[in-house]
Amino acid sequence: MKRLLVVALLVGIAGCNDIRTYDSSTSPSSPNGGSNPPSGFNGRDVIEYRVNGIAPSATIRYFNSFDGLTQVVTTIPFSTRVELKSTSLFLSLDASTGPFNVSTFLSVQIFVNGIIFKEASTNGLNPSLSVSGTYRQ
Repeated sequence: MKRLLVVALLVGIAGCNDIRTYDSSTSPSSPNGGSNPPSGFNGRDVIEYRVNGIAPSATIRYFNSFDGLTQVVTTIPFSTRVELKSTSLFLSLDASTGPFNVSTFLSVQIFVNGIIFKEASTNGLNPSLSVSGTYRQ
């Protein structure tokens, strides 16, 4: 079981990848010669949504302040990434499997700048999970 979980996690990292970049900043460029700040890419925070598990498919809904709500029905593992620049972001992720799954494991995770921000996991019949929170710099 542990090997299967590790394989599912590794495949999830290499799985579906969608990248969008947003900048809500109205301030001018910094005068520091373009050096990158310690968090994020070029001052942006990198938000990554991941769904892993043992199920043929899942309905996944993820939200951020710029895109709004996005829903996909896809195979898992699933991963998408967004680069945002803001001082405060509300983020949410939820996933549920179809009604024909006999026994499944499901895990949802939100990463901010490579560090886990929110996560949840469950095991059972037709699992459904949800995590959300406000990230502040």
